[in-house]
Amino acid sequence: MPRVLCTALSTETGPHFQLLANAGFEVAVPDRSRSLYKSDALLEAARGFDAIIAGSEPWPRALIEQLPELRVLSRTGVGFDAIDLAACDDHQVVVATTPGVNHHAVAEHTLALLLAAARGFPRRDQVVRAGAWERPSTPRMMGRTLGVVGLGRIGQAFVEKVA
Repeated sequence: MPRVLCTALSTETGPHFQLLANAGFEVAVPDRSRSLYKSDALLEAARGFDAIIAGSEPWPRALIEQLPELRVLSRTGVGFDAIDLAACDDHQVVVATTPGVNHHAVAEHTLALLLAAARGFPRRDQVVRAGAWERPSTPRMMGRTLGVVGLGRIGQAFVEKVA
């Protein structure tokens, strides 16, 4: 029975477990008491699995070389930056992404950061934590112009939220 490890936090629950089980896969999640951003913990978690549904943890050559059973490494998201693609090629590991699954969440996060910066929240937080309570006027957003560079999935989702 092929074994699948779901390292991404967002994959720990959901219908994919039953879909994979019905298709004959054994699906597991790692022990969360150790950070998967540490190579030794990730190696320990990933040993013996045929496929990984990965989060953003790093997958360097040194790790991939120690996982001879690994055949598929699929990222929840679109970035390959944490995966050594050459090592995957060398070891016949198929790498995949899941475009379209998180662009709304990224657009929402972008909007939250934009509003926080525009309203001065980081500076105001520092002032309050330092024991001061200044009350400067709060910048307003109404009537201001917002430019968006790039209208891919994230850019389009962002524009939908601010339009």
